[in-house]
Amino acid sequence: MFSRKALTVCAVALLSASTYAEPCTVVLPQSPNRGEQRAAAELTEHLGQALNAEIAIKREGEAVSGKTLLVGRTLAAKAADIDTGSMGDEEWRLKAVSDNQLILAGGGQTGRGTLYAVYEALERLVGVVWPCDRYTHIPSLQTLTWPADFDVTGNPIFAARGVYGYHKSPPEPRRVYMARNRMNFFHDEGYTEDMKALGLDPVYGSPRACHTYYNYTSDLEEADYDCFSMDANGKRQVAKSASGPGNICFTNPKTRRHFIRRLREYIAKDQADPRFEGTPGPWIYEISANDNSAYCHCPDCLAAAEKYGAYSGVVIEFTNALATAIEKDYPKVRLQMFAYTFSEEPPTEGAIEAHPQVQIRLAQIGTEFNKTRQSSRSLLHPNNAKSLEHLQRWSRYGTLSIWDYCAIWGRSKSITDFTYIIPVNYSIYADNNIRSYFAEFSSGRSIFYQLRLWLGMRFSYNPKANIDDELPRFLNAYYGPAAGTVKQIIDYINRKTSTFPGDLAIVNQARTDLDQEFFRTVNALFDQAEKQVGDNRFYHENLLEERGFVDMIHLDRAAQTGLNAAQIDELRQRFLKNYPYHLRTYVNDDKVQATVAKMEEKYAALASKKNLPLPEQFKGMDIVADLAWPDFTPTHGGRAKIVADPEAALGKTEKFARDNVNAPFEYGFYDATSKKTTKVLVPAEKIVQDEKYHWYELEPVTVTQNCYVYADKSWWIQHGLSHLYQEGGNNAYRVFFSFKLLGPGFVAGAKTEPAVCLDRILIVR
Repeated sequence: MFSRKALTVCAVALLSASTYAEPCTVVLPQSPNRGEQRAAAELTEHLGQALNAEIAIKREGEAVSGKTLLVGRTLAAKAADIDTGSMGDEEWRLKAVSDNQLILAGGGQTGRGTLYAVYEALERLVGVVWPCDRYTHIPSLQTLTWPADFDVTGNPIFAARGVYGYHKSPPEPRRVYMARNRMNFFHDEGYTEDMKALGLDPVYGSPRACHTYYNYTSDLEEADYDCFSMDANGKRQVAKSASGPGNICFTNPKTRRHFIRRLREYIAKDQADPRFEGTPGPWIYEISANDNSAYCHCPDCLAAAEKYGAYSGVVIEFTNALATAIEKDYPKVRLQMFAYTFSEEPPTEGAIEAHPQVQIRLAQIGTEFNKTRQSSRSLLHPNNAKSLEHLQRWSRYGTLSIWDYCAIWGRSKSITDFTYIIPVNYSIYADNNIRSYFAEFSSGRSIFYQLRLWLGMRFSYNPKANIDDELPRFLNAYYGPAAGTVKQIIDYINRKTSTFPGDLAIVNQARTDLDQEFFRTVNALFDQAEKQVGDNRFYHENLLEERGFVDMIHLDRAAQTGLNAAQIDELRQRFLKNYPYHLRTYVNDDKVQATVAKMEEKYAALASKKNLPLPEQFKGMDIVADLAWPDFTPTHGGRAKIVADPEAALGKTEKFARDNVNAPFEYGFYDATSKKTTKVLVPAEKIVQDEKYHWYELEPVTVTQNCYVYADKSWWIQHGLSHLYQEGGNNAYRVFFSFKLLGPGFVAGAKTEPAVCLDRILIVR
């Protein structure tokens, strides 16, 4: 737990710095471990830049000069009653011995606690900030000083901490900056030599960090297929990948014996792995379902689910059995299961508890995945009451882990700020028995991405930190003289979004808060901020990173904000100029210009839509929306692609190459709120046999705040209609699709690749 005293000491130390120069020496124990050596190197690098001086590293017992910074398991630490051996792996302590001696020490077999003590000292006493992987903010100091009674300690509440930002390559600079911000694992990036050099220890063991049932069952022979889940028709579902199909039979004793054997093999393999030499080894072993919603329907599994009041009880019982089997041999290992899809709801209270070595991982999935949680609102927001209640119920069943989403996933791009959401949610997580944290921070889908990522790291390290202390640190480091104006932009966005009652992530076009006043105000503040930073390239480019995103959303809402053709053209030119700064964090340098070129092509096509002829049968109708390829955003996963097609409207189409040649053709409408589907099945005899574009109609549908149309039985082609929703208005529409159906599954004797092509959608009142 972090002490509140520590938060006030930082200000005292910085204000009490005197104006004369004085040398410093870093002192290590006689035989420093890996973490202590890294800590000394980090301390001398940063402090040397702050003081503009060479900082010597000595071993204890050697002659020193000036102030001494005693790092790690020194005799001085022992004399000051600092027992590092009894401290947690990441627990740290900073203690002043005198005005000239400061102890920086911590726990852990490899010295990561000591490394964290150094990072704390650099932040508190020097004012260092690591805001991004391109820059370290190091203030200039005349001398390093601390109060005579300086004595602070801390220990992270979340034992595992990772934020996944989908950054560009190479990954090494990102890992350095994240490790300095005390992230200690990198999800599916494994454990690499550069991580070891950064003072990190492995967290997740073999085979991987999520959806592992497939890995445990991939070697099953046909005689053991009864270990797989049974579907509702009594057929065993043999998994072919981590996506399935199916999962496992939880109550079959053979399944348990097989998993216990494989688990022991994975642990033994990791203990012999040379990568982990000199470390405590991995401590979390993931035992989690394949990524689908199929559960076992065998009589025993269903009976167990009824006994526990939810299928999650069956999964807990299964994982408990594995933990019991290894607890004597591997008491420090934690087995992690998912409360996800079919195991999402907790059991009846009191029916079962998790084994002490089992931690339950919750997936805080948002509305983008048709769940109730709105990621763009805090858990205290009324729209998230069900999600908060769900979390609180689960907190009574054992130690929890969380897979969070501090992002807007899917295809939606919207102006949504997470600055004041993250502190609230992380404090709630800490209060509800969560001890391991991982979050997806997908980039490019909301404003202030770099700030969001930094806050995610800061509050996962210390969920009880104060946003009023943390926010100025980042803003001053990243925007310099414009920090105050950027704070005004953040606060204005949050005031405006609070006036919109719906889901900020899904309904971009229906966002009544993103009106003319909004863009006028925000742009005026950006103009002011750009003047404030002057010719400082770093600060200026950071402003353009955010302004480019605002311009992109403004272009999407040009009609709603009343822009004329000249204003749209001016805005488009500014956006295309600034967009590369928004891309630089997560798009490789050699692909930035190609990405911008695609945007240029898109906007050129949008401008040419006004010349797109309306088919004869639609003339005289009330056309509410005319959508073509520039309006399409293929679903995440890349199965449907925008490709050139000279026969298509505006020369491009969205094409999905079919796996199942003989599947019937289907299209329809889905309301994610009511989970109601309106679909049309087209029999083979109704398909025109010329492989050309033809119009297909969908019966009248009622648009809601979370809905979309889809094409093909696979649903890989999807396009939202939520932007048409009008509160209290007429939301009934007819929808027409222009499809081209290719291949022998549609056209007898065809030699072309089986595919569905969609080039245009007309929405008619």
